[in-house]
Amino acid sequence: MTAYPLALDNQQLAGICTSQFWCAKMQRMGPYKHYADFIKASDHAFEAMVAADWLEAFEGHPMIGDLDSLNKKYAQGKSLSQQEQQQVSAADPEVLLSLHQFNQAYFDKFGFIFIVFASDKTAAEMLRLIKARIDRSFDQELKTASEEQIKISKHRMEAFQ
Repeated sequence: MTAYPLALDNQQLAGICTSQFWCAKMQRMGPYKHYADFIKASDHAFEAMVAADWLEAFEGHPMIGDLDSLNKKYAQGKSLSQQEQQQVSAADPEVLLSLHQFNQAYFDKFGFIFIVFASDKTAAEMLRLIKARIDRSFDQELKTASEEQIKISKHRMEAFQ
């Protein structure tokens, strides 16, 4: 259990969400007297984010199933991302190949990686989700990806409960 009042530094906040705007806003609103205050502040910070902030937040994630990029590029959230994607690492190689191909097509279309709350989802489930989302518009997908980012962040915030 985390002691309150809670004051997090930039590194701790970036482990939750890598948007600099979100981190700065969360620091300005802290310290937090209770976990509920921490969650409420995050809601306010997320509500104030614009497209560029969301895109920056998405850059803090490895591509689903790309364990090499997870190990090399995303050290700040590596252990969290590994836990969140643990079902993917044991997936059927054909599913992983298809997931990788759809991830690349998704990135090529939208300019950001496929964002999904991966905890407890298999690679096959995530492949179905990306297939369902790839034909959407940029605005629809930015909205869905931001909703998924909030789920991921709130899950990571539970460590401070």
